[in-house]
Amino acid sequence: MQPDELVTEINRIFGEEDASILVAAIRQDDLVWAALQEPTLDGKLVAYPQPDFAQWTPAAIFCLAAALPSPEDLRNLSLGFDGNVRQTSIQNYEELAREGKLPRDLKQAGFAALALRERRKLLKSWENLADEIQLDDSKTTNFTLQQWRTVISVLSGIIPDEELLFNELLGLRGKIGRDIVSHAILSSPRSQKERVNILAGLMIGMDLASQIDWMQSFALRGERQLSEKLAKLLIANTTSGLLGGFLSTEISDLDMPQVAAKVARLQQVATLFQLAGKEIEMAGQLYESLHGKLLSLPGLFDTRMDTIPAAVPYLFAEPARVAKWAARIGDHGYRIGISWK
Repeated sequence: MQPDELVTEINRIFGEEDASILVAAIRQDDLVWAALQEPTLDGKLVAYPQPDFAQWTPAAIFCLAAALPSPEDLRNLSLGFDGNVRQTSIQNYEELAREGKLPRDLKQAGFAALALRERRKLLKSWENLADEIQLDDSKTTNFTLQQWRTVISVLSGIIPDEELLFNELLGLRGKIGRDIVSHAILSSPRSQKERVNILAGLMIGMDLASQIDWMQSFALRGERQLSEKLAKLLIANTTSGLLGGFLSTEISDLDMPQVAAKVARLQQVATLFQLAGKEIEMAGQLYESLHGKLLSLPGLFDTRMDTIPAAVPYLFAEPARVAKWAARIGDHGYRIGISWK
């Protein structure tokens, strides 16, 4: 089935609104989208009697392609596999993790995900998974993202503790973990409310700068509505924390490092309001970050009587120019001074 035909079928099955959510999700991942072009697979998907997002997740599409139990069954970690499936999973994982290759297709990424599922089953946690994913420091951030994003998208659908997996991955250096988690969440068709709830739970332990940076990354991906809802939720839940403390303290009562911290924080809060679509509140925070009361400045700059310059006049003419004009004017005639503002 050609891509345009597949989209037409999805619209017919799900209706326009849900179809737009589904198509946006399955287009997030190139390997998932390529798998859906296989005639034997897309025919099975569109043949389901009832529209259900759960049948179109990366995990569900992989399980269907590989003739494995459903993701719902695989979330029960007590469910095992025969020796052939286990061996295939280990081989595919080793090819990605040890040999540093990119997954060829959805099946290879999916079998690597099965190997990680078995790891979770044996170790009973995701501890140190981030270290395993980032073994090769010579690889670029973009390469690591391409190497693992489909694997994690499948894995998150076949385990019972998705949020714990995501929290472990957020420990990857830089923004790799965040981008892998973002991909996993966006590539699985979910309602906006579900996405907001998952992301809000993951952002709880982050500092404000990291939260804002993550929300901005969604806006740059074209997910402005998701970014806006997250920002509004954060504002509603943490207003006292955002605006309390030294943010409500007069500048005259702060030292210079505290003033710098206050300005930076106010600008962060302004960005948060902007993401939430609250332009008036954003302007107020920006104004506050740039404004200080005139009579507070001496205290801010630690001005004292002994530091105020006392030598007058404050302005002096250049000696060379004084000598030049004295020679031309001489010591007779009128002396006229001009003052201007």
